[in-house]
Amino acid sequence: MKKAMICLMLCSALFFVGCNGESQKESTSNNSTKVTSSDNTNSTEDQNNKENKEGEENKENDLNSSSSSSYTKTEKTTATTKNKITSTSGNSSVQIKDNKAESIYSEVKSYILSEQKKKPEAEKIKWSKVFLDKVDFAPLYDKYIKEGGNKNSVEDFALYISKNAPVQSNWKNLFEADFEQKYGQKVTKIKHLEGYLYQAYINIDGKDVPYVVVNSRTGYFHG
Repeated sequence: MKKAMICLMLCSALFFVGCNGESQKESTSNNSTKVTSSDNTNSTEDQNNKENKEGEENKENDLNSSSSSSYTKTEKTTATTKNKITSTSGNSSVQIKDNKAESIYSEVKSYILSEQKKKPEAEKIKWSKVFLDKVDFAPLYDKYIKEGGNKNSVEDFALYISKNAPVQSNWKNLFEADFEQKYGQKVTKIKHLEGYLYQAYINIDGKDVPYVVVNSRTGYFHG
């Protein structure tokens, strides 16, 4: 009977110990699962936060890049516009000046070459057309106005250029070509007389003969 009681007690003790062991295993397993789950959750949250932060940084970089690009484009557009305005302004200024000079040239040339018929020969302003075509009227006109010239008088300005136009550096060649075209003769010699007046010679019967007097400024010549 005692042996039976002892066996029963041992079996009960073993069963109790076994149950406690299983309970502890289950508890440990559950705790491990909880820890793992918690770690996974924290890891996921950290990853999400990192991704959100990177996304915000990328957005900020994109905005800065877009802003910088837009600013650069604006600067380029502004610079281009300024250049266009400057260029247009410059061309407009030159065009106005050219038109003014061209208008003055046309009026003065017409007056000198064809509108002095009623004036006595001695009072006429005389130019060679070849020389008149070489005159740079714009600076002469500016100087004429600065010196108090009458901008409404074509005759006064015609007189002014006849006295102040610079002598062409190749005036002799221009004169010789103009003379040959008119008379069919070649100039053999040019001799200075006074001021802007020169004596031109041609060959007649083997001799240099004085033929015309030419004005080196206006190119006008007469026998």
